[in-house]
Amino acid sequence: MNQLSDQSILKNVIRITLGNSLVIDRNGFKIIKEIWEPDFDDNYIPKNIFLEMLIDQIEKRLRNENVLLSLSGGLDSRVILSILLNLTAIKWESFSLGSLNLPDCRIASILSEKFAFKHKIIDKPNLDASAFIKFLTEYLSSLEVTNPASNALIMINYNYLIQPDAIIIDGGFGEIWRRQYLNRLSTLGKHYLIKRDYQEISKFLRLYKPPLFNNEITALLEKSVIEELAAFITSLPDINKIGIENWLDLFSIKSRLPNFFGFEQYRLDKIISSYMPFADIDLIKNIFKVRVSDRKNGKLFNYAIKKLNPHLTDIKLVRGNKIIPFTTNNFLSALYSKIFPLFVKEENQDQKRFLGFVKEFSQDILTSAEVNTYEPYDKNFINNLRDRIYANDINCIKDLDWFLSFEIYRRSLSQKPI
Repeated sequence: MNQLSDQSILKNVIRITLGNSLVIDRNGFKIIKEIWEPDFDDNYIPKNIFLEMLIDQIEKRLRNENVLLSLSGGLDSRVILSILLNLTAIKWESFSLGSLNLPDCRIASILSEKFAFKHKIIDKPNLDASAFIKFLTEYLSSLEVTNPASNALIMINYNYLIQPDAIIIDGGFGEIWRRQYLNRLSTLGKHYLIKRDYQEISKFLRLYKPPLFNNEITALLEKSVIEELAAFITSLPDINKIGIENWLDLFSIKSRLPNFFGFEQYRLDKIISSYMPFADIDLIKNIFKVRVSDRKNGKLFNYAIKKLNPHLTDIKLVRGNKIIPFTTNNFLSALYSKIFPLFVKEENQDQKRFLGFVKEFSQDILTSAEVNTYEPYDKNFINNLRDRIYANDINCIKDLDWFLSFEIYRRSLSQKPI
């Protein structure tokens, strides 16, 4: 998944995260550590009251601002859209990043046409390879191997959005509000959590990463994962006291916000101001006071949309890059996204475009002495990846994605040219 702890991956570097602060005075500096936890009690907030709190918070934050809604085809940005359509005092328009053939951009365009608001699709079709490689290097150097390299094809479009007086609002981290994270762990892995079987728990947290490293380094990484997982889980409240769903959401907040969202948010903040209401600290504290039964399976978000603008449910959603009916529940939409590719083979033009941009650049890196003398790498993997790129194998991107992400970040630390 991503790093769990709030420690830096760099030696002799201390990260200040999760409400901690650094105090500097004439005598030096000190780090003040605070253990952030929401209130877990039985004073539940009805979903209609919580919706009012969300609307009030957004209105206060965006009042007198020039607002840009980052609109996708997903449920999270649909909730924010339903709110903005009702806040007539706020000046806003929306945008989507990427080409019109992307499902998110197609659905966002349909929404803007039906509800008559200004929408812009930002894509740089005439981008040349050298400009993209320059951005790719800067992009991956600012992250700690948290994102695949091909994300840069979308993220570069933020550079063409620059409006100094504007603020972006987006639906990032909405998964917490609909009890979406780690569902397999809550159903199939609950007994491992109770027993604190860290080896088995780790299997539920894994996302695909290629076998970049040799056996010795891989074994060391596996050992470190278990140690980090054990320390992280030990720092959390007793699962039996707060319930497994709340525990898993707290797990996600403390691991995902600082170690995944945080790096990208820091990078974007240097381009344009932005606001993520679903990561608003006051709202996150109170979301745990909404009953889990009102949150899970997107019930809270569905309630909000149907209450504020029920006609928004007429437009389909995007999940896992697939367009699905709005009424599809979590189980059916997940099943649909798994089955759909078996029957419909979509040609991914963005993957082809990405490979076209980075092919020569990647070949140069893979044949460089810097890579071939780097002992931690698995040489068979490196050679195989190089051959697949030469053969224009589009399926190599899932491996190339993470190789470039790691290699470019690694070189940025030593300031060696790429």
